Amino acid sequence: MNKQVISKEKIIEISKEMIAQDGFNSISIRSIAEKGNVSIGVIYNYFQNKDEILMATIEAIFKEIGKELLLNDDISFIKMVNDIFNTFKNGSNKYPNFFSLHTLMISSNERQKGREVMNDYFKELKKHLLKCLNNDLDVNQSIFNNLDKEKYVDFVFTNILSLLINHENNCEVLLFSIKHTIY
Repeated sequence: MNKQVISKEKIIEISKEMIAQDGFNSISIRSIAEKGNVSIGVIYNYFQNKDEILMATIEAIFKEIGKELLLNDDISFIKMVNDIFNTFKNGSNKYPNFFSLHTLMISSNERQKGREVMNDYFKELKKHLLKCLNNDLDVNQSIFNNLDKEKYVDFVFTNILSLLINHENNCEVLLFSIKHTIY
């Protein structure tokens, strides 16, 4: 008989491993139970359905991918842009198509919650980018007499995501544009 003990965190870890290895389509209550060596009922003790598992897993992946990004306050704006791109790129390599597929894999009635998790995470990153922009002594601050900093950060962040969705290998063009616009 299977040992019927597993934690919520372990279920999320198993889900992350399965997404990394076989993509979002590999996730099911049955497959997680099999990999965790527990019954399906044990999974239901922690999650009502597959969507809840996916939501918790998506949130955990976002936290894993970006945990280092929010730790460094003393960094130039352009370096932070490069770090965000490279961190997300590495995360996309570990979790293929994560940034383009994660909300699509949740049923339509739960999709809004998935977007909220993503938007909350992105909002934190944008606040951090804005802080880096404000603290970067090399930035020509007079540029922002006619340009809203928050809109500029949104523009840059949107371009980072666009590069990732288009599977670009680097963000050199974006960095070049930033360097020649605000420095």
